[in-house]
Amino acid sequence: MKNRIPPNTVAALLAWLPFAVILMLGAASTDPATAVPTVSEQPSDRNIFDEHCCTCDECAVPRCDMVELVDRPEFEISREQMVREVVMLWNMFFDDSHASADDSRRQAFDSLAEHLVNAVMLYQDKRTDLGGIMPGHKNDHLIVAFMVARESSVIADVQNTRPNSKGEVCLLQLHGAALAGHTKKEVRSNPELCLMLGVRWIASQIPHCQQVPNMIDEWTDDDWVGPLSLYAGGPNALRKDGRCREFSQIRSRVQAVKMYRMRIDVEMERHED
Repeated sequence: MKNRIPPNTVAALLAWLPFAVILMLGAASTDPATAVPTVSEQPSDRNIFDEHCCTCDECAVPRCDMVELVDRPEFEISREQMVREVVMLWNMFFDDSHASADDSRRQAFDSLAEHLVNAVMLYQDKRTDLGGIMPGHKNDHLIVAFMVARESSVIADVQNTRPNSKGEVCLLQLHGAALAGHTKKEVRSNPELCLMLGVRWIASQIPHCQQVPNMIDEWTDDDWVGPLSLYAGGPNALRKDGRCREFSQIRSRVQAVKMYRMRIDVEMERHED
């Protein structure tokens, strides 16, 4: 019976139900169908570095410095699957927020997912010029995809114009040193550049959180809370003991990604049966 749901699928669905409330609370403040894209809930001041450099030797944009190649184990999820999972997460996020099936932003999901996965895979293999590397965890791309959904509602050229904002721009709401010397106009008009710079900046926050374990073997989704709190809050997220503060809003985002991981796995399993 082709439409019958296997017992292990039912168990997986039941497992992620406790996270559903977390997702609904997190998504409630951003309705991509109608709302102005949200920016990070915490005060944002990411001007930690003054370097005016790009992201890698392959990105073909000005001020491009070499980054260190790191010998890492081969990532277990194929690039094609990562792209597919990013698109699935965005569609689920839009569906959960009651965005229409023909919402024009969905048309860009495939191309933006390609750029996002390219940036994530680059910094899983290469340390950034600022230090730091993506942990090489199976959910790295989903973490970034959910950040994009919450920061910008997947609108590539958005700019934050709220009072007291720093004019953050593009899919990952970049400003200051995170722009690596590029103008806001330049980054708003180039989603590929925006995602490269954004993933570079996310990866560069990881070494500042001294509580982060050996990333290759021991990284878990929860280890993202500190670095992403630093990404959102800048120096305000650094404690005197060198550890990173953990904002409750960021913890909720990480919990939501765990739920999306389960939903994506269930959906893929259902299509394989």
